[in-house]
Amino acid sequence: MGHPGWQQSCSACARATLQKIKVGHMRPGHLAERGRIETEARKLAHSGQHSGWRSIERALMSRGTFCQVSYVFRNAWTRSELNRLCQQAQLQRKERA
Repeated sequence: MGHPGWQQSCSACARATLQKIKVGHMRPGHLAERGRIETEARKLAHSGQHSGWRSIERALMSRGTFCQVSYVFRNAWTRSELNRLCQQAQLQRKERA
């Protein structure tokens, strides 16, 4: 029937699993807000007015309209994509000038 104390360890596993589920649960609207943040960040990157993701993050945070900005910018892929878009936009601005 398992090792002595198996009931305690199984209970601990169950509590840990439940905690993971609670932590992973997202409030309604957060996913949509994160999508809006990513869309707005890409618009700013395409503008050619930002040197990279840090500048865009500061711009979005200064607006004070989004509460999920820091979460979105924790994603390395998002940061890399924004840096690439900023670089492309700045090159295109130089070519037009």
